[in-house]
Amino acid sequence: MSEIDNREHERFSFPSGSWVKIVIKGQSANDYKMFELIDISQSGVSFKSHVSNEFKRGVEFYVIEIGGKIIKEALLARVRYVRSLNELKVEYKVGAEFIERL
Repeated sequence: MSEIDNREHERFSFPSGSWVKIVIKGQSANDYKMFELIDISQSGVSFKSHVSNEFKRGVEFYVIEIGGKIIKEALLARVRYVRSLNELKVEYKVGAEFIERL
């Protein structure tokens, strides 16, 4: 069964090897982590994780850099889902929506 794409905003894909830098809300900016970027839209972002339980639905984090470019005003996002990208379950797609700008 195919997925229905009912996005309000267009997705922008990045070339393989593009990264997103995030900091979990409440942690120090020095505790950032880098993840491979899948896509981004005006309303959210998705990226790859190699750990199934690294993110849970509802976790909030700041996006502070996208594709090597530092964001002037960090974006606050909330995890909406985590799902396996393949049968081997070695990569997971984390999908998040932006909830406000700082």
